[in-house]
Amino acid sequence: NNSKNRQNIPLLADVISLLAMTLPHKGDEIPESLKFRLLGSCQDIGSWGHEYVRNLAGEIGFEYQRRQMAPGSEEAPVVEDLLKLAGEIVPFHMKNNAEPEAVDLLIEVERLSDLALHCDEGNYARTCMYLMSCALYLPEPEDSICLEVSHQIYMKVKKYPDAMRVALRMSSEEAINKTFSACEEKLEKRQLAYMLARHGVSVDIEAEGIMSMDVEEEEKELVAEILSNGKLSEQYLALARDLDVMEAKTPEDIYKTHLVEGRAPTGPLVDSARHNLATTFVNAFVNAGYGHDKLITTPAPEDEAAAAGGGDSQVSWIFKNKEHGKVSAAASLGAVLLWDVEGGLPQIDKYLYSTDHNVVAGALLAVGMVNCHVRNECDPAFALLYDSVTKDDVTVRIGAIQGMGLAYVGTAKKEVKELLVSVVTDDAAATPTEVLGFTALSLGLVFVGTGDSGCAGALCQALMTRSEEELQSPLGRMAFLGLGLLFLGLQAKVEATAEIVKVLSPKVSRYALLLLEACAYAGSGNVLKVQHFLSVCAEH
Repeated sequence: NNSKNRQNIPLLADVISLLAMTLPHKGDEIPESLKFRLLGSCQDIGSWGHEYVRNLAGEIGFEYQRRQMAPGSEEAPVVEDLLKLAGEIVPFHMKNNAEPEAVDLLIEVERLSDLALHCDEGNYARTCMYLMSCALYLPEPEDSICLEVSHQIYMKVKKYPDAMRVALRMSSEEAINKTFSACEEKLEKRQLAYMLARHGVSVDIEAEGIMSMDVEEEEKELVAEILSNGKLSEQYLALARDLDVMEAKTPEDIYKTHLVEGRAPTGPLVDSARHNLATTFVNAFVNAGYGHDKLITTPAPEDEAAAAGGGDSQVSWIFKNKEHGKVSAAASLGAVLLWDVEGGLPQIDKYLYSTDHNVVAGALLAVGMVNCHVRNECDPAFALLYDSVTKDDVTVRIGAIQGMGLAYVGTAKKEVKELLVSVVTDDAAATPTEVLGFTALSLGLVFVGTGDSGCAGALCQALMTRSEEELQSPLGRMAFLGLGLLFLGLQAKVEATAEIVKVLSPKVSRYALLLLEACAYAGSGNVLKVQHFLSVCAEH
């Protein structure tokens, strides 16, 4: 400071700053290299080399945190000098393929929103890939900020499919609509529609700004059809034909018992209810969506005579099962006819008028499966299931309620909410524990990840009126799962509901809190929650 040639002082500070890289940090003081850089010249920082810039970036993060945590300071700390220097370092990193260092620095100084200004066609991919990885390990709300910045960058470079993936991960309706409306290329917009349909997200294309005014009506109808999954069954079958896997498989094709020595059947087969139930499930899964099989929709060889005499092989197979086995057998028809609303419902309809309540319940469940993720203007699922939700028979009610949950999963349909909430809020005599459990589960499916306060409030109120014994039963615990699904992926938004369930008995509330946290933080990568769950496991 006493030098007469003061124009050389900033240059000397630059040199000292470079040499000070070798000095250790003192915890309560500004790092020497950063200190002299702030006193130095404003010349291009990159001329001193990449390692020097990287060192400065680390010291900026350290000093920023030190000033924030400084004791005795009630006012906001002065960090403008640090932010100015960070503003010089970030462009250098972005131009020299050091995007992760730029992201880390902006996260440290809480200025991640400025990152989009420095991104272009050359560096957006690496930048967004690192941001998406960071979001898995950062606490909230920093993880959400990383996703929002990634979305902004993808939108800036007009990579709309990537932007839509981020918007779907954010579960932000605003971001989804913004991305969909910004895309103007016809084929790319169809791709976005397929992505939304796959995730069960609906977009009102009639809303202002969603579709351009100059788009042809025919194109609008095509996009609407894609969003509704109206052609999903047709496209799935076309893919199956291309792959040459259309031929129906039998459970024996899966078991391959004839290849196992000593297990090949040697005498006449004896019907077993448990074996038939297993066969029903295997048949439903291996032929799901193909529209035909060799067990339910096609006459079996031993039933050809019965079919010729006016019998029905489908009915004969269903009645080879007992009680709940009949429910599964009838419902398996919905799996085989998956997504085929027009062709599937007529085949299911005849079972809705059966005198056996288990068959009716299975048929109602099949209706829900056929309509799963398929939106139809006529809304046949609601019309077929509505009356059965309030029937006297518990099995039929559960079948209808489950069918409603599957048919409208993720749609947040208001009519379904009104119907199912009325079931939840009924007294215990009108709504047995098993009905409450399945109703809560269906509400969770329909309003999954929405945090709907109406559904959450109704479920909490219903849980408080039940005894500890009811809530600890296997079907009673499903009510907590339904409550957790409402907050799937919403993280901290579950806290208010978690406080409410704490008033339940200690054993029940502990289970409920764990389930709510597990659902709320599912897929978040939150390290603190992982440690918490591991500590709970260690107790047992």
